[in-house]
Amino acid sequence: MLVFGAEDTSEEFERAIFDIARLVGIDSSRPEKETGVGPDNLWAIGSGKYLVIECKNERTHDKICKYDCNQLIGSCEWFESVYAPHGHTYIPVLFHKSSLFEFDCFPKEGTRIVTQRKLDMLIDAIRTFAKEMVTQASYSSAKEVANLLATNNLKADKIVDSYSEGYRKVVNGKR
Repeated sequence: MLVFGAEDTSEEFERAIFDIARLVGIDSSRPEKETGVGPDNLWAIGSGKYLVIECKNERTHDKICKYDCNQLIGSCEWFESVYAPHGHTYIPVLFHKSSLFEFDCFPKEGTRIVTQRKLDMLIDAIRTFAKEMVTQASYSSAKEVANLLATNNLKADKIVDSYSEGYRKVVNGKR
């Protein structure tokens, strides 16, 4: 269930994010679920680059709090200790209804936010992709599938820019 603000849905939400990656051909894992440490999701988007993903879909407040920011930072530090020594890089990604960090937060440079609007766009793109796969029988060749992924901005190299946004930060109590 990909809904923000719904109670007791974090497990379903995190699983859906894992499944989305697999659906569009991105290798995905759930380190926190699998080992007890690391991010909610880890997507390998190619060329040694990863998305370190934390999902905060149950949050109802209109700003990203320090706790959530620090959890993403902790997941990034985990990545830096496990993957970075092997030459891998990452983009921090937070699924949250808001892209506005509280004044006491210090997010990692380059952090991307998947807000409700961006999540809705991603869901629409996946639905369109799936519908086109079925109606056009495009699953008959890898090239056709790749073209459909590209058309819907679902290829690994486009998904971050298309379906997430940069963050903002409260400064001196102002947005």
